[in-house]
Amino acid sequence: VHIPAIHVHTELIAEQGVVQRLLDSMPDVISVDIDGDSASTRRAMHGVDHWALIMKNMEYLIQGRKVFGEEANTSGFALPWIVPRLQRRLQSVEDIPTFFERWRRILGTAVIDGIPAIVDKSQGDLDPLSKTYPPPAYLRTRGLREMCIFSDGKVPSIVGDWSGESIIGDIRESDVYDVWCQL
Repeated sequence: VHIPAIHVHTELIAEQGVVQRLLDSMPDVISVDIDGDSASTRRAMHGVDHWALIMKNMEYLIQGRKVFGEEANTSGFALPWIVPRLQRRLQSVEDIPTFFERWRRILGTAVIDGIPAIVDKSQGDLDPLSKTYPPPAYLRTRGLREMCIFSDGKVPSIVGDWSGESIIGDIRESDVYDVWCQL
């Protein structure tokens, strides 16, 4: 059985040993939800700061990549591919230009996300700027391409079900492929 790529999506709020284990697991892509270009924006988005820890861990990730053909501090081809992400909300909109330019210079890439399609209704309207939900056809087929694995190893049946209400497997107890087949 061939799994074409492993893409880890994280906030990177962890001790350095955990970040090293992430690197040791050799994923192809690591997306990091930074959600701002400053500590104040991060705090406004999430209610807590974590800025210094995330930046420290980003630096550790960048230094820990395997670089092919270029020097370590350039945007040459390296694995894992690190993708900084910012969720576009009213609190982060002013950071978009500096965020994008910073990470484009450092890593050659950055992603600006819209608000998630599945949101906690208690948070109210997360994005009064404009609705940027993915098209319904994309959401319907997302489960054919992606599988979410929580940090505790549990797998929800629906990608984006951060509540964990629809758990169908646990990679600590089953092979990743076996859990994928249950989707």
